[in-house]
Order: sequence, then structure tokens, then C-alpha cells
Amino acid sequence: MMTGLFSTAAARESGTPRRRKPAADRSEIAAIRLDVEKLFMITEAFWIILKDRHGYTDEQLGDMIREIDLRSGSLDGRRLKQPNPDCPKCGRTLISRHSVCLYCGSVVARDPFEG
Repeated sequence: MMTGLFSTAAARESGTPRRRKPAADRSEIAAIRLDVEKLFMITEAFWIILKDRHGYTDEQLGDMIREIDLRSGSLDGRRLKQPNPDCPKCGRTLISRHSVCLYCGSVVARDPFEG
């Protein structure tokens, strides 16, 4: 069965990654853009609530954004990526964003902002 420009079996054998169809890429990009727009709306809603109900200012928000941005050592619009933590039970490094240790099976609470 052919998928994109390479068959799945040929791609596996040659080590060449399968290429996706441009229409699928455009569809995925459109979905990501929609997700980003939703996140902007959610963020804006939270900020309005915090300003209205708790009196925070735009200046305070800007200061906190700069503080978080500078954790990486430069003001570049990127967060400092933290290394994967160790499992509290077996001590091995947790993989990616998994909430279960792949080595011992322990359920591990992860920081939702780990990146």
C-alpha cells in the first residue's frame, strides 16, 4: 500500500521517513492555528478575570513574562526547558511527558508547564 511518496515498508527498510501529503500538512497546520487561537482566548479570559477580581496590572503581567523569559538567560520569547525529573520510586529519569514511569510503573505527578 502506498502512502504519500513512499510505501510504509520501503520507508521502514530504507530508514527514509514517510512523507505526508501536502493536504494533510495543511490540515494539521490549520488545526494547530485553531488551537493557538483558543489558547489566546483562554489566556485573555484568565487575564481579564485576574485584573477585574484581584487588581493585577498589565505592568505586573509584563514583568512576570519577562522574568520567565529571562530564566533561559536571554530575552528571546522562549521558556527554559527543564531536564526530565527522576522517578521518586526507582530514581531513573522519566521519559518525556509520561505520567507513569516506564521503568517501574509508578504514577508520577508532573508539572503541567514542563516543556
